Amino acid sequence: MWGFAAAGPRVLTQAIVRDRFAGTAMARVMTLIQTVFFIAPITAPGIGKALVVIGSWRWVMAFGVVTSLAAVAWILRLDETLDPAHRRPLRLGPMLAGFRFVIANRTALGYTLMVTFGFGAFLAYLGSTELILSDVYDRSSWFVPYFTVAGVVAAVVALSSNRLLHRIHARRLTLGAGSAFAAVSAVLFAVTVAAGGLPPFGVWLVLFSLANAIHVAVFPSGVSLAMEPMGEMAGTAASAIGVSTWMLGSLLASFTDRAIDGSVMPIGVAYLIYTALALACQLWARGGSKAR
Repeated sequence: MWGFAAAGPRVLTQAIVRDRFAGTAMARVMTLIQTVFFIAPITAPGIGKALVVIGSWRWVMAFGVVTSLAAVAWILRLDETLDPAHRRPLRLGPMLAGFRFVIANRTALGYTLMVTFGFGAFLAYLGSTELILSDVYDRSSWFVPYFTVAGVVAAVVALSSNRLLHRIHARRLTLGAGSAFAAVSAVLFAVTVAAGGLPPFGVWLVLFSLANAIHVAVFPSGVSLAMEPMGEMAGTAASAIGVSTWMLGSLLASFTDRAIDGSVMPIGVAYLIYTALALACQLWARGGSKAR
């Protein structure tokens, strides 16, 4: 039930931003949202620990009520962003027709697939890092401080991307960041192969962290470019992108997580393949943009 409830705001935030902005302007707003997204996991462990110390684990569950009430109070302050002329009936037929429209658009589909493959690598990072630090490198105590520092770095990268988008177009930033994401992943794979699946911890950690930091610059701009041609179909496009990135991305990440057994070779292979596919999808999508 919590997952279903959380899925709604995940889609609506993108649809609301697309109703107000498009292209590079939307990408700038999305990077700010991304910054908040990365601040949350930095503060969440401390809040959770405090709630357990003060009360019990039930207080952690109850805290969800507090955050939801705060969200409702904020939502009441917002004006409707959807043009009445663009409203669509809540029926299965129009919904499926909307999904087909998104899939039929080369730009939207290409950038959606780009974000999905990139997210497959990123979700593998979320799901496998603790296992790698504890079982592969025997450094389980590093997980919490590393994840905290990584969250801070991600927030800084998101804010830096926001400033950069005031100077260059989102397509240019996404291409540069996507190319760098694939290049660093290739180096990570090469180092992993050269070391027989177990490179020096410091080298692996730096390359792995760099790849994930670059992904932060790819994701919000990629989503914005996928939704740019949708216009009045923003809500449907946001749903399609959400389904693709989270469901397919989770499936891709699960292959990596299950394969880790005493080495980092599985995640090295996954990053190489997923980032290469993401870059290929982006180049294909750019062709659709030029055609228009």
